[in-house]
Amino acid sequence: MILKQISVLSPLLLAICPVFSIPNSRFVRRDSMEEALSLKTARPCSVLDVDDVQSLLGWPKLQKYAIDTWGVGNVTISINPPNYKDKPATLCVVDSSPIILSDDHNCTVNRVEIPPEKGTNVIDVEFGYKNVGQWNITEVSSAAHAELFQAKFQVPEIKDADLKPITTRGEFVNALDNVFETTASNMTTKKTQLPNISEQVCVGTIRSRECYIHAHGRIQFEATGYVWFTFDAARAPVAKPKGAKHKRYTIKIEDVLKDINDRSAWTKFNGTMVATMRSDYFSECKPKIVI
Repeated sequence: MILKQISVLSPLLLAICPVFSIPNSRFVRRDSMEEALSLKTARPCSVLDVDDVQSLLGWPKLQKYAIDTWGVGNVTISINPPNYKDKPATLCVVDSSPIILSDDHNCTVNRVEIPPEKGTNVIDVEFGYKNVGQWNITEVSSAAHAELFQAKFQVPEIKDADLKPITTRGEFVNALDNVFETTASNMTTKKTQLPNISEQVCVGTIRSRECYIHAHGRIQFEATGYVWFTFDAARAPVAKPKGAKHKRYTIKIEDVLKDINDRSAWTKFNGTMVATMRSDYFSECKPKIVI
C-alpha cells in the first residue's frame, strides 16, 4: 500500500502550493535498475502509486474534487490498499502506439540469388514483409519510471516503397536512453524444387526491396482506478452535512478526469527501421562453364 500524508488547509493554499514532488529514490542507478528488471516479466500495465497519480496533468482537479466533496482537513492519500482488491488502480499502455515516419528514407531494389542446399536442387524461398526497428527512449514520464512494459506499435504504410501497414510488439524500460527493438514479420518460407536441366546450373532468384527509415513516436499510458482519501476524523459530504460520516472515501480517476489526456503520461522514442519486402520469385538456369 502506498500512503502519503497531506494537510488540506484550504483550497487557496492548495492552489498556490506545487504538486507533490517525486522522491529521488525513484530514479535508481542504471546497473541496479537492470538487475532488478531482469527478474521481471514485461506487461502492458503496472500498479499505480501515489507519486504516479500526482504526476498526472489532472491531479489538481482530483484535489479540488476531494475538497469540494468532503471539505478540508488532514488527509492521507493511498492507492491499492491490500484489503480492497476490488478497487485497484493501474497505469496501462494505451492501444498500439503509432510510429511516425520521417521524410528521409532510402530504399534499394535488387534480385537476390538463392543457392540450392548442398547436394540437392532444393531451395528455401522467403516471401513477405519484415520490419526491424531499433529505438531509443528520449523522454520519459515521472509515472512508472524504470518500469518494464510490453507494448504494441503500429508501423504505417510506406507508399513509395509499396509496404503495407503492420503491427509489431516490443518490450522497453521506461527510462532515458533505454534501447529496445521491434520486429514485425509475415515472412513465410517455402521449399522449392529447382529445374533439373542437363548441362545447366539453376538457382532461384527473388526481388528484394530494402528500406532504411528514420522514425519516431510516443507511447501513451492511461491511469485508471481508485484513489483513497482517509481523513483524520469521520465526516459527512459537504453537500449532505447531516448525512452518514466516514473517514475513508474514494475517487475513481476516470470519473473525475474524463479527458484521457488529464489521466495520461507519455514516453517518447526515436530510431530507425529496416523494412524488407521479398516477392516475384523465379528460377534461372545457365549453361555450366567448363574450364
